[in-house]
Amino acid sequence: MALVRIIILVVFSSFCNIILAQSVISGKITDHETGEIIIGANVYINNTTIGSPSNKDGQFSISNVPIGKQELVISFVGYETISYSFSSTQLPLKIDFKLKPNSKQLNEIVIKGGYKVVSNDPYYWNTFLRTFIGKTPFSDRCVIKNREDIELRLYERKGEVPVLNAVAKNPIIIVNQALGYVITYDLQFYEAKGFNRKFFGKAYFKELEHKQLSNSKIKLREAAYYGSITHFLRSLFHNTLEIEGFEINSILRDLNPDKKRYLKLLDSEKIGDNKLRNFIINKDNSLFGDSSSHIRAVILKPDTDIISKDIVRAESLKSTDKNGQVILSSKDSLFSVIYKKPLANVIDRFSRNFRTKDGYVKSVFKLKSDVAYVVNPTVNSVNAGIGLEGFFSDFYNLSTMLPENFEPRKPKN
Repeated sequence: MALVRIIILVVFSSFCNIILAQSVISGKITDHETGEIIIGANVYINNTTIGSPSNKDGQFSISNVPIGKQELVISFVGYETISYSFSSTQLPLKIDFKLKPNSKQLNEIVIKGGYKVVSNDPYYWNTFLRTFIGKTPFSDRCVIKNREDIELRLYERKGEVPVLNAVAKNPIIIVNQALGYVITYDLQFYEAKGFNRKFFGKAYFKELEHKQLSNSKIKLREAAYYGSITHFLRSLFHNTLEIEGFEINSILRDLNPDKKRYLKLLDSEKIGDNKLRNFIINKDNSLFGDSSSHIRAVILKPDTDIISKDIVRAESLKSTDKNGQVILSSKDSLFSVIYKKPLANVIDRFSRNFRTKDGYVKSVFKLKSDVAYVVNPTVNSVNAGIGLEGFFSDFYNLSTMLPENFEPRKPKN
């Protein structure tokens, strides 16, 4: 009997090793110009904790690759970041990468092409922090460790709203004490213009402390997860939207006619940037006298969304492509997403600007008809092209960002 157990154990162990070997992506990292091996390069699945540094021979091996279409990222200080998309169906996969020296020139503090460097200006640095780290319950406990690697550039053109760009010569290191992660964020693009901001990049998460997580920290992570875009996309994939608390409706958006007229008026007047900023932000009424308050209110008023009463089912949004991947596919392009379950208290008080009249949290997501959005069971980093507004967009920044392979505890029965 003991011999039978041993045989079963050996067979089971061999089977597990075969399964692990089939889910591996591996390779070697070298310098593109010299061919020298690169030790300690970050090699990871984007927006996850899944990764491995290249070893003393420049080799890497990642064995716990998530199911679906994934994005492998290779980064190292002083070199350009490489992104490589692949599918878990291609595994095992062995591929070598050659890194090129970083061509970003940030050391020259000059005014060039309409830009001026404003990295040391407190106003613009705080603007960057507010829109990149976010203004959330966790933002005060987030610290950027390498501020000197970030250059803020202000682009000003007469008659237009100023544009703030951020460029980083090395990945930005963010320590999030609240959620317990160190995030290595390779900023690809950042732009803030008026009340709008857009940024994207590659993120690698590491546990801040290599010890058992406290119950309070787990609760904070779960608070950041429920109602998030990651939670939503997983529910969409598994057809569990209603169970998880999400409701989708299509939107027909109509821009307020008065808003169109006033925006055109502001553009035709060629108002200077400072006056425009004072009019909108500082509520200076010198531009339009007694009408200023009304005009400002109309300009700041959200566009009118005509929301369909019919609920959009997950099945109607999805199809399967020739490679067997689940993709988002719909004739509509704009959708309202309502999250109907209660948020954690720490999140709830920061979500009042995104409430419906019934008290639910509202977001909007937009799809482009010419883009195939692959939806995976868990990690969906390859879907950065999905447009987000409302709670998804404004609340979820670096301070609330979780690795996409994060799993909440199973609810108690």
